[in-house]
Amino acid sequence: MGSMLLAQSQISEQYRNSHNLDARIALHDRFSTNKYDWMRWVFDHMLAAPAASRVLEIGCGTGQLWKNNLDRIPSHWAVTLSDTSAGMIETARANLAATSFAAQVQFWQFDADHLPFDTASFDIVIANHMLYHVPNIDNTLGELRRVLKPGGQLFAATNGPNHMRELDELLVGFDPVLKLQAVTDQFRLDNGAPQLQKHFAQVSLQRYDSNLVVTEPALLLAYVYSVIRAFIIAERWAAFEAYVHAKFVERGGTLFIQKETGLFVAE
Repeated sequence: MGSMLLAQSQISEQYRNSHNLDARIALHDRFSTNKYDWMRWVFDHMLAAPAASRVLEIGCGTGQLWKNNLDRIPSHWAVTLSDTSAGMIETARANLAATSFAAQVQFWQFDADHLPFDTASFDIVIANHMLYHVPNIDNTLGELRRVLKPGGQLFAATNGPNHMRELDELLVGFDPVLKLQAVTDQFRLDNGAPQLQKHFAQVSLQRYDSNLVVTEPALLLAYVYSVIRAFIIAERWAAFEAYVHAKFVERGGTLFIQKETGLFVAE
């Protein structure tokens, strides 16, 4: 059997609302060995931008990048948060509504392959853990370059080929089709730079050092189901859960899962 691949319709369903994304964030928040928050680490790289920057985030999800950095968003930044999912936009708006940052932000719903903005509109464009989902990545990167001002920067986070490898091995042991990381093959740490270099003069990669030490099967199952529910028929769910619980028992109640993630900065 081949690796699991998601059609565009399945990707849309995955991100129709925040439930699947919330399950993934919860696993990383609870069990990451690096206790310096990922979203704060990403934001660290943007703080050298001009004080009056115009900022665009595509694929903003629940607005977690901004929620986790409310204490240090420059007050003169004008921020546009966008997503293809109306449900994500609704959640992001709700998450940020009662904050002082709300006056600086506007929300748009559109696909990343055609941005409804003038050329050279933004100082910063952010595309975190989403470029591997777009149907035509070269076209999307061209659009991101087009809307950036001269000297502007793109920040694009993604994973490497070994990201959560032990989880892949666990899943493939149950069913060879359940290979999670095939989802990210289009744009990863090991192949992202050449794709970015077609559109940007300077490309650098910053790596975030962390792993997972998981001690609660329920949170791991929630993470897995958020991705593969469509690939396991209901009659097999009980068998799959028993399989995962048995693996925890075999390994003394703890599963080590390596992470390989980072941030491309393109100018």
